[in-house]
Amino acid sequence: MIQNDIIADITDISTIMRTRNSIYTSDKFHLDAVGIGQNYKVEIQYKAGTKQTVAVIDVSNEATNAGDVRNALTNSLNDGHKWIVT
Repeated sequence: MIQNDIIADITDISTIMRTRNSIYTSDKFHLDAVGIGQNYKVEIQYKAGTKQTVAVIDVSNEATNAGDVRNALTNSLNDGHKWIVT
């Protein structure tokens, strides 16, 4: 569900390279981006309840490939670690 409803929708890296909540949403999850210095922290969280984070990545402001963002979010979702996209 997260793969198809949120991660697969990321086709342009510029959509996540801004500070904004709920950039992408599904019935149970949403993707937020927060600026940290010149980089971005991107999280997928539950929409309700504890709003627990299920995937998190750091994206360099020099990153250009949306595929790298999709892969990093998928990896974080699978292993629970923070991934870095440069």
